[in-house]
Amino acid sequence: MSKVQKAKELVFKAQELRGNRAVFLRDIAGPLRKQISQINLDNNLSPSGRIAKVKELKEAETKKFMQQIALRKQAYTQYLTNAKKLAKETIEKSFVSADDATRAKFNREFAELKFKMALKDEKGSFNEIQSFVNKTPDPAYASLLLENFHELAGKFNTGEFKIGLSKTYDRLKADHTPEEVAEAFDVIETVDGSINNKMFTILQPGDNPAANVEYSVIAELFTTDAVRYYQNPEIYFEKNDEPMPMFVDPEEVVEKQKSKVDQAYDSLEAIMEQKFRDGELKLGGNQ
Repeated sequence: MSKVQKAKELVFKAQELRGNRAVFLRDIAGPLRKQISQINLDNNLSPSGRIAKVKELKEAETKKFMQQIALRKQAYTQYLTNAKKLAKETIEKSFVSADDATRAKFNREFAELKFKMALKDEKGSFNEIQSFVNKTPDPAYASLLLENFHELAGKFNTGEFKIGLSKTYDRLKADHTPEEVAEAFDVIETVDGSINNKMFTILQPGDNPAANVEYSVIAELFTTDAVRYYQNPEIYFEKNDEPMPMFVDPEEVVEKQKSKVDQAYDSLEAIMEQKFRDGELKLGGNQ
């Protein structure tokens, strides 16, 4: 598997992790609701005893829940970070690198472009970008422009200009990059647009809590800390002075183990060859 293919796979894993929150919550909610129901139906407990036992259960389950949330958030960030790293390695390996002179020229001219855009409306800014892109002199210069293209998007709110900007970006890639490098730039663009998103978003300003399924489930089954720190589990563990679990990608562990085995085999082979050359190792016959 190539690096860019692996990068695309990691982006998919991150998107899948973020997208299956409802399934994740449903799998937790079913068994926990059953436990709470059993406590509330326990005739051996007084009403206050039931309340106390449910409270104890929710506190214990909140801790487990926040551990899971912390791991999922770390996995999401790690997948995207590693995807961008692999994509950049693909670009650096396969694409024409910009030398210092090209980089200095680009930085100067790109800063000038952003200054001109700051003085104009959306249409004028879009025209400036078109002119700038049309003057792209070579693949090395194009690589720098593609890498920094996201900085230009914030100027535009109108749909037609956003679409036009996306088409311009695609044309720049098609004109100046091999297919694998173009895919790598797509990965970087996706990561830049995703990595700062909240992994877990319960409520946006103005939302009705009663209409939000995630909020309702978490508020029903866990303590108020779960709602408060759902988006930032690291604060929960800091507040409670507890160590936060650390996500370790099982695939990375396997790859590292394979690498160690390969290194050990290479070292052993080198030692055997050296001993054979030195006459310490004799092969064949009855020796």
